[in-house]
Amino acid sequence: MNKLLTLDYWFLLNPGEWQDLRFFVLGLGIFFIITPIIVKIVTKLKNVSGIRAGLINRLVSCFITVGFLELILWFFREQRVPFFSARFWQLLLLLITIVWFGFIIIAYLKRKPLEKEAKAKAIVYDKYLPKKK
Repeated sequence: MNKLLTLDYWFLLNPGEWQDLRFFVLGLGIFFIITPIIVKIVTKLKNVSGIRAGLINRLVSCFITVGFLELILWFFREQRVPFFSARFWQLLLLLITIVWFGFIIIAYLKRKPLEKEAKAKAIVYDKYLPKKK
């Protein structure tokens, strides 16, 4: 645990082998790619539309991008490429993912009230239209 808090651990350019962690990272990369594909299939089957569909599309693209980047970093680490196998790339990818999720959530929270307002206006507008038989 003490190694995780040192700068030498994170910024060592040739960190060596992963030992037991390599299959976890490979599984994590595959998880970030397979999960969005399953989510996309389920949302197509359930016919989700509107803001939720946009949110799901953004999350799926984020997951797939992070998954591919994770697999690329795993590949560089397995091939022992000095600069690209450094651990700070994992921290950078984690930071980018958190910021990306933050932007997605903020955009969703800003659009949610607009959607409610649009639905309320549509109900008022539909009230004055003639009923179809």
